[in-house]
Amino acid sequence: ILIFLFCFALLQGRAYSNITDKYNEVIEAYRADDYVTARKKGVALLPEVKESQDLYHLTKLYYLLGYMCEYTEDFGNSIIYYLEGARHGILADDDRLTNNIISIHKNLSLLLAEYKHYDLAHRFLDEGLKFARESNNESQTIALLNNRVFLLLDEEKFEQAITEISELRTKYEIDASRNVILQNKLGWAQYSLGFYEDALHS
Repeated sequence: ILIFLFCFALLQGRAYSNITDKYNEVIEAYRADDYVTARKKGVALLPEVKESQDLYHLTKLYYLLGYMCEYTEDFGNSIIYYLEGARHGILADDDRLTNNIISIHKNLSLLLAEYKHYDLAHRFLDEGLKFARESNNESQTIALLNNRVFLLLDEEKFEQAITEISELRTKYEIDASRNVILQNKLGWAQYSLGFYEDALHS
């Protein structure tokens, strides 16, 4: 029995190593901006990773495929890949994947907002915020709260957007470039509500 277990563990190790090597090939093509090759290799690798039940690489692969599809404006497949990435990332319960899970939720929220699926967009944004706050990831928290402002403005919920901007500036240190954008969004919200004097000074 011990020999069998040893051989089984050895085979599992080799399979994991093989998947890692193939995943690195996908990454290399992606970093070379060869999205066609990267996506082709990634899609070809998916069945092998699924069969191995390697949730770590499965999450990473779905995230990368989702991002590449989003970048090349294949939004339908991007949403599908992101959803699978989020599901497997949560199932993996692996701290190494936390930042990926947050980014997947953040990207999903923006994509769903583009299709005017606001309830779902808020849901994924809120879930991303939960992971960001639990992991004390301030940069991701700020990014998600910033996206909430954009989402509320898109929904024409101007009063809520103004409140979000105020809370974001009060609770967090915002960099100069993001602060300029928030200031412009504040002016837009104020103007839309008829607060013209306030908008002129924003």
